[in-house]
Amino acid sequence: MVTELLTSARQVDPDIAPSVVNALAIVTESASQNMGPQVKEGLKDLIEEAEGTTGMSGGAHRLSGIPTYAF
Repeated sequence: MVTELLTSARQVDPDIAPSVVNALAIVTESASQNMGPQVKEGLKDLIEEAEGTTGMSGGAHRLSGIPTYAF
């Protein structure tokens, strides 16, 4: 599920992306102990992309909900 949300966060309409990112934060918190290194790297990449562009999610501040212990 995390992988699908990561992909969706990059591909959906900017108006919908904040909701996808919010869902990603919630799922990540629940699944953090079961995530592999590739998923963790994908989350880091998404955060870096959001910090580098204002248009990616329109709500990049929601990425702060992703717990740092997940990495």
